[in-house]
Amino acid sequence: MIILLLLRKLPLYLDCAAWTHKYSLLNKKTIVPLFLTILLSYPKGNSNSLLSLYKLTQLIFLIDDLFDDDLTNIDKLILEMSGDYPIDETDKVKMEFIKCFSDIKNTVFFNIKDKEMQQNWLANVNEMIVVMGLEKNHTSYDSIEEYITVSKKSVGLYMYNWTLAMEMDIDITKNEKELEKIIEHAAKFIRFSNDIRSYKRELSEGKTNSLSILMAHGSSEINAKKSIHILANTEYINLYSTEVNDDRIKIFKGNLLRYIDFIDILYGSDDFRDSKSRKFIKLLFTPLSKFGDSRPLISLNYV
Repeated sequence: MIILLLLRKLPLYLDCAAWTHKYSLLNKKTIVPLFLTILLSYPKGNSNSLLSLYKLTQLIFLIDDLFDDDLTNIDKLILEMSGDYPIDETDKVKMEFIKCFSDIKNTVFFNIKDKEMQQNWLANVNEMIVVMGLEKNHTSYDSIEEYITVSKKSVGLYMYNWTLAMEMDIDITKNEKELEKIIEHAAKFIRFSNDIRSYKRELSEGKTNSLSILMAHGSSEINAKKSIHILANTEYINLYSTEVNDDRIKIFKGNLLRYIDFIDILYGSDDFRDSKSRKFIKLLFTPLSKFGDSRPLISLNYV
């Protein structure tokens, strides 16, 4: 049972919790759900790899929060950190972000020592931030296809899963096309399913998502939800049915499917960072074999 795995990994949980409490910018409510998601989606990972992935996921949430709250000009900050601009050391948010980011980068690089892979990782971080900036400033889309081309990169799944592939010692150069196909289906699924959950809040905040695009083009709210529901399920089925030959890629795909399953269980509410205790209790006593590559989970009952 999952509860036995959690007991074995209790010291790692304490490390993750202690690290999160070091930084005031990090949301302490995410400690348990994020730890569970990382551990249960990669149950055979060693503690160093799991800690690296946990910190990385916290970074993704932090960057998203900074964009949402306009706490700092995060895309310019990345340029400042690269040495292209002087850093304003009086900005406390900037300075804490830099400290937190450096901490995460050092943890990732401790596990991934190849210099080219390290540069690829930094490029992935930068790409996600650039795309988040584009998404925030681009509020008008002619179609869902145009929207998803931009927004699939802003959910953080690309950065997380390229890091996971590196942690699993997968030859990314050799398997790049196959990995890209798998990750793209997963990213689109996460984007669409998150849009379904959060569209009412985002509409009230004047933000654009896939449902608001359809509604702006004449669809009713109920038909827009049905359409995006179908698109989300289609991406999940495409991911699940994608055939891979390499055993290591099969394991990677299973890890990614479990990640999606746990995201759906732990964050299945309008607030992506909020979890319900009854879901945790149900989850703890569920065999791990029930998730991921054992069967498709089509549980998006939003309509």
